[in-house]
Amino acid sequence: MGSRRQAREAACQILYQMDLREEWDEAHILSFWNLLERQPDRESRKYAEAIVGGVLRERPRLDEQVEKAARNWSLDRMGMIDRNILRAAAWEMTGEPALSPGIVIDEWLDIARDFGSDDSPAFVNGILDRIAQDHKASSRSDA
Repeated sequence: MGSRRQAREAACQILYQMDLREEWDEAHILSFWNLLERQPDRESRKYAEAIVGGVLRERPRLDEQVEKAARNWSLDRMGMIDRNILRAAAWEMTGEPALSPGIVIDEWLDIARDFGSDDSPAFVNGILDRIAQDHKASSRSDA
């Protein structure tokens, strides 16, 4: 498994932990690492922390993007894993530096399959596709 994949899985778990506790605090990042028996490599850890930090800094914007793309779904109605996958993936696609939507979506769909419900991959895919389309459209209009 690649270091980016490990980073994304760790970020998903950290965000889940924060969401579960309703404590959006960077202190949970360190407590997560301290609980692991086997530590990830430095690159994976650094990227996981970048994802989590990006989500923490931009959560209101990301939540707005997710809810807009979710059409008739509020964040509160979404499964906790799904909404944190969506936040993290939206940050990767629209943050700085933005990554290729196709790669980001594929990677997060794999994580949705591994950590989410049976319905998670289709749900996550539909919303991430809309976020990617909305971001592409807004990027063109900004140019």
